[in-house]
Amino acid sequence: SVTLTAAIPGGCIVKAVSTRIVTEITGASGYLVGTAASTSLYANRNDTAVGTKAPAISASSATGPINYAVDTNLVITAKTTNFTGGEIDVAICYETFDALI
Repeated sequence: SVTLTAAIPGGCIVKAVSTRIVTEITGASGYLVGTAASTSLYANRNDTAVGTKAPAISASSATGPINYAVDTNLVITAKTTNFTGGEIDVAICYETFDALI
């Protein structure tokens, strides 16, 4: 797996996460995107080809946006075997709010 350290800043509300494969993924049959607590929270994909996009997806239509109180790592996990190559772009759509006082 690959960890994007503190990719989700503390105090934000994540609305969606999307991915795009920039360089073909090798070794694995696909990938998961999530947090350490829930590895497939944002994506469970069987794609490896360049240009493949995973649509922006919220954690769940039932729960809606998620508030993260502390900085949180985003984890990309290989399916079936380890990654041996490839590159994935990740976009995180979130909101932060400044204190009013």
